[in-house]
Amino acid sequence: MPTAYTGATGSKQVLEQGLAQPLALASGDFDEDGVPDLVCGYAGPDGGILTLYRGNIDSIWLSQEKQKAKGKGQKAKVRSNDQQLTTNDAFRVPARVFEVPEAPEFLGTGDFDADGHLDVLAAARGSNRLYWFPGDGQGGFDPVEEIELPGAVTALVTGGMNRRDGLMDVVVGIIGPDGPELLVFEWLEGEPKVFALPAEATALALGQLDEDYRLDLAVAAGRELLILYGRDRMISDFGFRNADFEAEESEVRSIRHPPSAIRHQYSFPFVITSLALGDFIWEEEHRTEIALLADDGVIHILSKTNRFEAVQRVHGVIAGAHRGTPVQPEPDATAVRASVSGRPQLVRAKVSSLPTDDLVVVDATKHQLHILTTDAAQGTNNKEQITNNAVVSLDTNGPPAAVLPMRLNADALSDLVILKQGQNKPTVVLTAPVATFTVSNTNDSGPGSLRQAILDANANPGADSIVFNIPGTGPHTISPTSALPTITDPVIIDGTAQPGYDGSPVIELDGSEAGLVSGLRIAAGHSTVRGLVINRFGGDGIELVTNGGNIIEGNFIGTDVTGTADLGNAGSGVFINASPGNAIGGTTLEATNVISGNDEHGVFISGSGATGNQVQGNFIGVGAKSWPLTAQSVYNAHHDPSTGIPLTAVGGSFKSSLSHPVRLDLNHPPTSVGGIRWIVRSSEGRLDVNDPPTPVGGIYD
Repeated sequence: MPTAYTGATGSKQVLEQGLAQPLALASGDFDEDGVPDLVCGYAGPDGGILTLYRGNIDSIWLSQEKQKAKGKGQKAKVRSNDQQLTTNDAFRVPARVFEVPEAPEFLGTGDFDADGHLDVLAAARGSNRLYWFPGDGQGGFDPVEEIELPGAVTALVTGGMNRRDGLMDVVVGIIGPDGPELLVFEWLEGEPKVFALPAEATALALGQLDEDYRLDLAVAAGRELLILYGRDRMISDFGFRNADFEAEESEVRSIRHPPSAIRHQYSFPFVITSLALGDFIWEEEHRTEIALLADDGVIHILSKTNRFEAVQRVHGVIAGAHRGTPVQPEPDATAVRASVSGRPQLVRAKVSSLPTDDLVVVDATKHQLHILTTDAAQGTNNKEQITNNAVVSLDTNGPPAAVLPMRLNADALSDLVILKQGQNKPTVVLTAPVATFTVSNTNDSGPGSLRQAILDANANPGADSIVFNIPGTGPHTISPTSALPTITDPVIIDGTAQPGYDGSPVIELDGSEAGLVSGLRIAAGHSTVRGLVINRFGGDGIELVTNGGNIIEGNFIGTDVTGTADLGNAGSGVFINASPGNAIGGTTLEATNVISGNDEHGVFISGSGATGNQVQGNFIGVGAKSWPLTAQSVYNAHHDPSTGIPLTAVGGSFKSSLSHPVRLDLNHPPTSVGGIRWIVRSSEGRLDVNDPPTPVGGIYD
């Protein structure tokens, strides 16, 4: 990618002369344009350096003019606020340069002062300070603030672990006068809670590790794995769940605040050098597994059924392990041992088309990334041996220092940003469709039809793309006479590629002749649907089932092609049926869905596996021009908070009128509601049966 710099003169020259040492990566929307930006950390001759690359929306959403240029192999120019760049670029240039007193080996992002703007937190390994860069919301930072620590930093992670108070929590591993400790800040300018550790913290990760909705903390400390279970209260009143590892478990050691806070501590016959949390083994509940990288280069996975069990991923097999028994590798594990030499890192990503998350092993010694995937068939019991594992090694042409998964194009997979030693500019590796199938007519079936394109994509292994190029002046209406095929392999269905698309959909799926069926039914997961009008189906507009990670953006669901008339589906606009990690809408105007006119709910979320869903930035209950259409709701179907819809963020534009209320129903904590706008003041617009502590902010009329 092209690189130029602006900002601190001395650090700018260090970067231009190639004298900086790449260290770390982080991302966040620092200029608040709805597109994630990239922060890179470097060590310079006299301290540390941060660079900020602002995200380029045109890498995800192309205008018709830019699509034409791209189709002709041209690089259409896009004007950023600084200088020209091309549609192929994921980030804007020049990068902004900021100086740090010490080398930023650790980077974290979040709103640490509740001012509504993202900040950056940096730390050097072995330093006794944190460096806080408060964001200004415009891609810049206020003067850095230093926070003194009672020891030398060994690990750092940021995230929402405790109360939803608008502040991101900060967790720091240190070695202090009393030995290894863990500091948990709920407020950067306040006093942290301190926990004694059995050994130096080498890795930290946040994720949902039990049936509760709150984020939990996994800590790697020598041969020990410690789990702190989060709670929507002060950290001095942690809550815990019954969960045991079938690995050797030792008693909780001396902990200062509070005595019972580290609920589980597990011993292993190896030193843990890195860890990652993710859905690495397929099962219906989509529970989070813990991947551990041992000091001998072998990766172990802890998986939970009724209780946690230790399993090991080696080349081509996952083998079970029993309590207190060292996990022995299969004979062919030697290749994996050799391939992850040195002291690599584990990163969770989604780069394959398989239903589970992938593990990326960052191997600086061999100048490679190793991508570990599990082709676990749906319904496979994770205690059984799964033989379709794969390890793919990618040469990076230099020692990789850091890898960060981001969404930088239209698909629902992870693109990778790589920082390499000896090269200051980041390298961007984009995922691409295996094949592209073009819809060239409005026929119900046969060559060139949408039905045939879905059949072809299902039959072709790997993530594919379906685009539209229907002749004539639009809009173009496709009227199925029966259910379209369920999508069983990841795909992008991209209505924005149709000539004539100018920000509003021109491809309509009219289900009035299809019967009691849904418009699109996606079981594959990790698929994108964008730029479509979906109306008049006897079922739901879109149903997401089984596997998750889908992106539904820029559609009109339940309206006509203008987005202003009620042509609702008989069911819900979007039905999330036991499917995790879906994004309905987004943070840019282009990603906004209009979900109105549907007979049941705007968005209906149901099933114990429906975790981690985000509904944001949509027009629900109104049309594309903010005109009221019909009552709609975002509805979570489970009444039991422990089996409800955890980690579902609902925000953006929910709009209604006096006679057509918007309702947010049965949402258990920590559903976050913000930015809700009533078009007309209405006593009927309400948040219904939302268990506390559901925070509601930014409601205005």
